[in-house]
Formats: sequence, C-alpha cells, structure tokens
Amino acid sequence: MDPLSKVKVNHLFARFVAEKQVNGTIYVDDSENPAAFYILHPYGMSMLFGDTGHDAFNTSLRNYMLNTNSERKKEEWLQASGKWNTTIGSQLGKALIKAGQADPPSGIKVVEEYTRANLRFSATRYRVIIAS
Repeated sequence: MDPLSKVKVNHLFARFVAEKQVNGTIYVDDSENPAAFYILHPYGMSMLFGDTGHDAFNTSLRNYMLNTNSERKKEEWLQASGKWNTTIGSQLGKALIKAGQADPPSGIKVVEEYTRANLRFSATRYRVIIAS
C-alpha cells in the first residue's frame, strides 16, 4: 500500500493489516481510486491518513467515531496523520474533548483526544550513555 509508506509516524500495525499479515479492516473513500484510508488492527489501534476532502467519507467516519449507529463494539485508539487532526476537530466540534476533562453528561457521545509520543531508539546514543 504505497500511500501508507508516506505516513511519517509509526504505522507498523497498519502495515500488517494492509499486507494481510493479520486480520483487520480497511475503509476507503473510493474503492476504485482510494485517497482516504482508515485501517483498523484487530487489537483496536487504527490509522487514519490520506485526503481529507471527501464529505461522505468524513460523515461516515464521524458517525463511526461517535458510534451513532452502534457499529463499534469496543473502544479504539485512532492515530490520525497529516491534516486529519484539524478535520476531525471540525467534524466533531464539541464532541471532541481533551483526555482528562470532566466526564460528559450522561448520554452525550464524545471522542477523547490524547497525544501520542512517537519515539525513536538510537543504539549509538544508548551505547555512549551506558559506557559513561
């Protein structure tokens, strides 16, 4: 999946799904010429990347995130790439809350926003520190 190779953050879990090494689900905006991608790994981690300009896909994604149609049966951890952070904010409005905010009133569906830290291990720096 070439578009996935352009994602700058750790996307190994999504690559395993795309390469059919694990069972997962891939949603796209257009089956003939996909430009927006939502890849769901079976343990609940998902990756959203690609073009943000497809209203029908965005609306379906919003409904899925808010579980409007009770499609999701468990929690998921979505990692968004590129312009998707802004798009998600626009799509969800007040339904997007920062993690740790007070619980929403009963019956209100929300999506909690966390920040993921992508780290890179440097064996060279590690050896220098250990040798000191």
